[in-house]
Amino acid sequence: MRKNLLIIMTLFAFGIMNAQTNVTVNTGASYADEVYYDFVNGSVKTVARDTWDIAFTTEVYDVSVLVNIGNGLELYTYPDGDQADWETVDITNIDSWPQMYNSIEYWEGGAFVQNSLGHPDYGWGTYDDVTHDIRGDSIFIIKLATGEYKKLIIEEKVATMNTWEFRYADIDGSNEMLINFNANDYSDLNFIHYSIENDQFVEQEAPAADWRLLFTRYYDYTIPYMVSGVFSKFGVYVQEVRESGLDQASYYDYDVGQMSEIINTIGSDWKMYNSGWQIADTVVYFVQDQTTSSDGSIWKLYFTDFGGMGTGEYFFVQEQMAVDVNDVNSVHMTVYPNPVSDIT
Repeated sequence: MRKNLLIIMTLFAFGIMNAQTNVTVNTGASYADEVYYDFVNGSVKTVARDTWDIAFTTEVYDVSVLVNIGNGLELYTYPDGDQADWETVDITNIDSWPQMYNSIEYWEGGAFVQNSLGHPDYGWGTYDDVTHDIRGDSIFIIKLATGEYKKLIIEEKVATMNTWEFRYADIDGSNEMLINFNANDYSDLNFIHYSIENDQFVEQEAPAADWRLLFTRYYDYTIPYMVSGVFSKFGVYVQEVRESGLDQASYYDYDVGQMSEIINTIGSDWKMYNSGWQIADTVVYFVQDQTTSSDGSIWKLYFTDFGGMGTGEYFFVQEQMAVDVNDVNSVHMTVYPNPVSDIT
């Protein structure tokens, strides 16, 4: 009886301090925008998806390069030669080549590394045991949203300096561009984006410390087709609970040990289309930012509606599960069980 009373008192206290909040995130008609979201500050950055084509990780020990599949781009590894064949690239048979996609599980799995054979082969290049740099060894063909084809080489990443060099041109070799940049110049971002169409860098992403979730559009190769959904940031862990009869509003039984860093744990499968959008009403998500800059708070989230292509709106409820222990002590009660005891 005492245990039940204390649980009720604890939940009551949490309800006072962290009431459930209805939230709307708007990605625009036809899902034209990407939205970087934080549970405390809401939509911290809304930006058009079509401003970038490829994106490079800024992490020193990572070699991931993304392609903007969500904007209709296509990426292929040139199968008929290596970098020595740059001048003679022929895309006559491109329709028979396999297309490459970004991983929907890990940010480290950008499309340009998908043909990796494992160390020392990293897809677009090979690890040099002497310099510890990655040297490019492949040619890629990228079809832009305009329908124009470009050939592209990632020349190298100098690990000690965190610098990149890449080159692209029209298929016939005209309009060639050689780009060098230092990823340390963008250390507040996880990725620095680049527009091949406009020959310029784009700071697409919100500063990494400012967001937790990305509302975006991506290709789900497990289905396979384009979907709109939610990715989590590096260092953000998510537990999905999907149970028959689960009551979303009153369910609080999260388990930090069951949280995953797979970025599409929320993803898109909380909704389905059947003569209109239907929202799963027996699934909730618990989200914790485990990066060193975070306070470790755990947030509960469940979706209530979806606007589809017409509005691009996501409707959901969020609630903070974990608070600073000093906040709990301030209500002068013994908490049983302690809801923050498992936070790491």
